[in-house]
Amino acid sequence: MKGMIVRKFMSAVFTAVILSYLFVLIDGHSSFIVYFTIFCAGYLIVGVPCSIVAELVNAKIKGNILGLVIGGIIHLIFAGIVIFWLSFDDPGGFASLMKHAEGIVYAVIMAAIGLWLTDILFKHLLRDELSHLA
Repeated sequence: MKGMIVRKFMSAVFTAVILSYLFVLIDGHSSFIVYFTIFCAGYLIVGVPCSIVAELVNAKIKGNILGLVIGGIIHLIFAGIVIFWLSFDDPGGFASLMKHAEGIVYAVIMAAIGLWLTDILFKHLLRDELSHLA
């Protein structure tokens, strides 16, 4: 369990670095540290708990492909919850959020998918290295 949590935090930080760098290259309105801080905060508040829930649900499912799909769906459900929550802050609701702040919606979806993919990659790469923490 401890190894899984360490892997989740490593995945979150690694994904935050990658996405922050991409956003600086694509958007360029803010610095790397601003994007990194925002992504890290989002991952620590929502991403890591979501990923832990997906891992626990995945442990109950037999079949690698089905488990991967279910894990991705859980990450996207949590992203949808975050987007729904953000739409409450916008006076026009979800339609206004998509019209004026579509970058936020895409960033949340990219963050969810990025964390899911990075955690899958780290799960296979670090299987033996983190086994002593279990």
